[in-house]
Amino acid sequence: MRVIEMTLLCSFLLALDSQEQELWMTQLQLCSRCLLDGSSKVHTQTPTHTPH
Repeated sequence: MRVIEMTLLCSFLLALDSQEQELWMTQLQLCSRCLLDGSSKVHTQTPTHTPH
């Protein structure tokens, strides 16, 4: 888990009420989606080969 995700998770666990928990959970989900989208793009890119 990355530092940003850990920070968001800690904030979620320390939230004072359910509304604040929902806010932090949304942020954590968005962060995770961005990371997953970025890693899937890296894995699905086809290498470009230029013939010599």
